[in-house]
Amino acid sequence: MRPVEPVCEHGQFLDCVAVNLSVLLRHLGVEDSSSPFACQWRFTFPPPAGELPVLEHRPVLSVMAEQSGYRLADRDIPRDRVGPGLAELVAGAGPVLLIGDAFSMPWVPYHGHVHMAHSFIVDGVSADARWAEVADGYTNRTEWGDAAPCRTRVAVADLAGICSPGEGGALRAGIFERVGPPEPVDAGAWLRCNAAAMSGPDAATSFTTFADQARLGDGDLPARFEQFVLACWLVARARASHARWLASLARDEATLLPPEFAAAFEESVVGAWSKVMEFSYIASRRVRQGRAIPPAPFDIVARQAGPAELELAGRLLEWLRDEP
Repeated sequence: MRPVEPVCEHGQFLDCVAVNLSVLLRHLGVEDSSSPFACQWRFTFPPPAGELPVLEHRPVLSVMAEQSGYRLADRDIPRDRVGPGLAELVAGAGPVLLIGDAFSMPWVPYHGHVHMAHSFIVDGVSADARWAEVADGYTNRTEWGDAAPCRTRVAVADLAGICSPGEGGALRAGIFERVGPPEPVDAGAWLRCNAAAMSGPDAATSFTTFADQARLGDGDLPARFEQFVLACWLVARARASHARWLASLARDEATLLPPEFAAAFEESVVGAWSKVMEFSYIASRRVRQGRAIPPAPFDIVARQAGPAELELAGRLLEWLRDEP
């Protein structure tokens, strides 16, 4: 079986689950492995308090299945035969996706530092079923070092302690199943959906609600602020990914977008969220030390990032209304 190549050309724009889904799609020969993770533009912040903002109209896995023709299906491997069961699954279905705790994954910088969900790919098991061949396309710069696309070996005996358990404590693996031919991306439909959602009344209040919840909400401040930092990171990557998708439309389907729209999105929206991410990360260290939170991250969300998104959404909506 051909090993999975973990380097993903747009990996720096994807989170730690989406990047390995994209890597697997490319491994399977899917021509467009980025649009399923990049075509949605949304921001709502609904109750209950403390949730992450909603950045999607439809679940990514649903969009992925539609656009690629592949869906992710769960398979549970009994704990008493993880090695041979995983080997059989890989041999029969191809590379599998596993999700576990980055705290227990020696190949990522979060190891021993932070508990967070993280995905990786297994594309082979040794003949004696003792070792799993792992590929991980994740890219990120952290305070403990850089995460970079890699291949490594992991003891099969360690997988039960690394991975999230399935039914009855089984090892849960995800495989790709063909569900039909890929459908062409309807860029116009996505743009209309995005523009309408980002021009609606919910979007206008969601940015300030999101900032105020982290700054003024109830509960443990360090935990609340760490959630805010994570959310800002996710939004910044989502907006950078969407900007890349818009740039591809500007090259290939320019009439769908207002003039210079993709460049304006990159400059004003991606630029603002990049600043939010940077300032919130710096502020998180202050919060851990018991110091006051500086206002900059919240002000940038409420006064720069939010207004920039709303202005561009309104511009896009007007353009689409005028299109024949």
